[in-house]
Amino acid sequence: LTRSTLTGDWGGVRTALENKGVTITLTQTSDFLANPSGGIRQGSAYDGLFQPEIDIDLEKLIGWKGGNVHVAAYGVQGHGLSQYDIGNLLTVTSVEAPDGWYLGELWFQQSLLNDALAIKVGRILADQNFVISETAGVFVNSTFGFPGSFAVDLPGGGPAYPNAVPGAQLIVKPDSAWTIQTAIFEGSPDGSTFSADGVLAIAELAYAFTPDRNDHRLAGTYKIGAWYNSERFDDLAIASNGASLASPLSSGTPRNETGNYAFYVVVDQSLWSEPGAAGQGLSGFARATFTPLSARNQINWYVDAGLAYTGLFPGRDSAIFVFGFPYAP
Repeated sequence: LTRSTLTGDWGGVRTALENKGVTITLTQTSDFLANPSGGIRQGSAYDGLFQPEIDIDLEKLIGWKGGNVHVAAYGVQGHGLSQYDIGNLLTVTSVEAPDGWYLGELWFQQSLLNDALAIKVGRILADQNFVISETAGVFVNSTFGFPGSFAVDLPGGGPAYPNAVPGAQLIVKPDSAWTIQTAIFEGSPDGSTFSADGVLAIAELAYAFTPDRNDHRLAGTYKIGAWYNSERFDDLAIASNGASLASPLSSGTPRNETGNYAFYVVVDQSLWSEPGAAGQGLSGFARATFTPLSARNQINWYVDAGLAYTGLFPGRDSAIFVFGFPYAP
């Protein structure tokens, strides 16, 4: 009951593989949900995700210093409560997607200069690297991962689960506190090569404060970022002939506009630490996104915030009690 993996060491095979740099992870997430009132209809649903992953440390395997490979797949199961019964934009579970098998991330990363610089290429997910609040990561609702505003405003939901897309990422860590990362992705998740129509470029600056043993200040992480997508976007109000889409004189086809952009900020802050209990205490988070071009976006701004207490209950030091609130007008 206390071992670190559900299926154990596989008779020593797992340890032998890890010693050679190969780590295999099999994860199953199962959510049972219901909406007793509201929505399109009342109903219940099961959403599941089976996620096999392989991580390869090329230095251990073949002596390639600083090289790593990651491969993941998604086996999505279930009905999708938001899609079929509620009809909301901020889907109620982070694993909801059309059922079936998907190729997830498949990338090669090269670290250089004693890990101060890393370059990643392949099929990449933005929601594994950008706009992330570590405190909010325990929530079931999808918007606490990749913000619902970006998932709604970006073509095809953007490079977020389950749509890993071709891309390249640069990560710079000048010291232990600062991280600068930028990436370029296929503009819309629609194939295995870069879209001829456009690309998504995203950049983020992060500062993580970690106090030393004699410093009584509390740890915190602060991020700012922005993205630009050069794809074409439908105008939500104006038709291709210049008339209002609601007008009888409208062509019935939205006017096409080029480009879209957004800004965001993320704060994770420890608020109180239990004396003598490392990792236990109260933390808070807050995020905000702003997409200025209102005519091209269903959601122009978005905020979420919440609190998380680790170790609230005696004897359950790793249990986390969380409360969060997202809002998208």
